[in-house]
Amino acid sequence: MAKNALDRVFVSGFKSIRELDLELRQINAMIGPNGAGKTNLVCLFRMLNFMTTESLQLFVGRQGGAESLLHLGADETPQLLVTLNFTTETGTSEYHARLVNASQDSMLFADESISFHRHGKERPKIISLGAGHAETRLLKVEDRRDRPTCNVIHHILRQCQVYNFHDTSETGRIRKPGYVQDNRYLRQDGGNLAAFLLKVRNSFPEIYEAVEQAVAEAYPPFEAFILKRGSYEGESIGIHWREKGADYVFGPHQLPDGFLRFIALATLLTQSPEDLPDAIILDEPELGLHPSGISVLSRLIKQASEHAQILFGTQSVFLVDQLSSEDVLLVERKDGSSRYTRPGPGDLEDWLDRYSLSQFVES
Repeated sequence: MAKNALDRVFVSGFKSIRELDLELRQINAMIGPNGAGKTNLVCLFRMLNFMTTESLQLFVGRQGGAESLLHLGADETPQLLVTLNFTTETGTSEYHARLVNASQDSMLFADESISFHRHGKERPKIISLGAGHAETRLLKVEDRRDRPTCNVIHHILRQCQVYNFHDTSETGRIRKPGYVQDNRYLRQDGGNLAAFLLKVRNSFPEIYEAVEQAVAEAYPPFEAFILKRGSYEGESIGIHWREKGADYVFGPHQLPDGFLRFIALATLLTQSPEDLPDAIILDEPELGLHPSGISVLSRLIKQASEHAQILFGTQSVFLVDQLSSEDVLLVERKDGSSRYTRPGPGDLEDWLDRYSLSQFVES
């Protein structure tokens, strides 16, 4: 189990989500047709990632402004509410934010607060962070007595990480050589994949071997990584690899898209429990994978879920078949709003009968 478990997410007024009150489990696989709202829940956590680095306005701008984020626009939905509930080793915590449309299509905090209820205490500690600010005040609280609590909440939010390894184009950072010392953690776009793998090989050889084994299962011709440093004082590094029974070394530009994404996913999900984020959020991790690779991916997700919560959207019925029905969230668009429901006994099979794979792709 994650050290800090995200128990509940309440959202109101975000993109296609009119209102959502969702209890999260260790694995949360969202399945539904295109446009149902799977990506929008992932996008909410991406907003929180930007927010914790005091880059909320950058996120709002990149998304097309507040009008694009508020459900059906600011005239229909004047505010966005987000409340997250966590269980920690010492108690329960809550983060709450209310965001409203502001000048130049930006967003401001109309209210921001946190609370912490320590085990054995009768009353929770509630801290108001004020109103009218453009970026979170979690790290700028004025009362020194409140700073330790705010720092803990900020750390918990930072541990809910969104990863997207989809940009495998020629200019995608995941393909390019990176700085060899950029290896503290795996970046959200996989831009330091080679450097991170080199650290894993040097510090955790058994984990490195597990990554190679998973990659070989998903892509049988693969034999081993060749992590080659660049010519400039050995400061850059890229992923090279060798096939079974061949001496030829392939370069990063020769990695198939799905293969490269899977390497990043296997590296992410096979980390030691201490290095895994508390919550891992993905969007269509099966993209470009053969069914044999999807089987390996489902196993890695299950293994990682023993120490981290996993939330992901998928179009793959095959991937869902590898999971328990209790792990699944059915996502549908009804009356202009996204609905997220847990299937009861037998409901998942009935639902999949109604939504064939062709409908998933074409909807």
